[in-house]
Amino acid sequence: MQWAVRAHSTDTLQTCLVVYVSNHRHAEYACEQVPINLSQLTNLKCLNLSNNNFDISEIDFSDMTQLCDLHLAGIGTLEATTLGDRVYRLTELRVSRLNGTRLPSLPLNFGNLVKLNVLQVDLCRLEKLPESITRLTNLTQLLASDCEFATLPANIGDMHALEVVTFLTNGDDMIIPPSFLSLTRLRILHLPNDNCLVTPPGFNEYVAVLQASGCEYLQES
Repeated sequence: MQWAVRAHSTDTLQTCLVVYVSNHRHAEYACEQVPINLSQLTNLKCLNLSNNNFDISEIDFSDMTQLCDLHLAGIGTLEATTLGDRVYRLTELRVSRLNGTRLPSLPLNFGNLVKLNVLQVDLCRLEKLPESITRLTNLTQLLASDCEFATLPANIGDMHALEVVTFLTNGDDMIIPPSFLSLTRLRILHLPNDNCLVTPPGFNEYVAVLQASGCEYLQES
């Protein structure tokens, strides 16, 4: 077993700002135990624990209230209840990468992260997006391809800062609510390759890159 922590610190470990315990290439090197008492690093700005095998419930990062970037990609033990108990106080969070975690749902309190700019949940098992996500009015990127949901929150149009949205290869017959047409800052939109229903037909003129080969209404508009 091998692990490594790369940290940039001004004085001591307690003032550490960035911690990487991430394995991107070799599964045999993935950590199975938490290498340090991360809960003491209350001044952390970036925490990357991606692609490891340890039990995320052993790590309480709820006191890391200065966190801006949180990367938990590929951690198969991550559960919505555990995540909800940890993130509700992280009100400074700007980037959250949860892709490949097999999450069936996002915590209901995820909408409290009102400063979030990037949410990546590709390759999860999300069956739905919580209505509370529409409170993320500073979110510019919603990356949610290869999930299982086929409907979107009715008020998704309230997320007026969205510029990039990806829903590729999600559920058949995805229903796009009318409020989606209010996302006038949207520049890149990827919709499912299978049938996708837009109500009403049509779309705004601001999108620069549109991938929606299976959406007959979009093709006609």
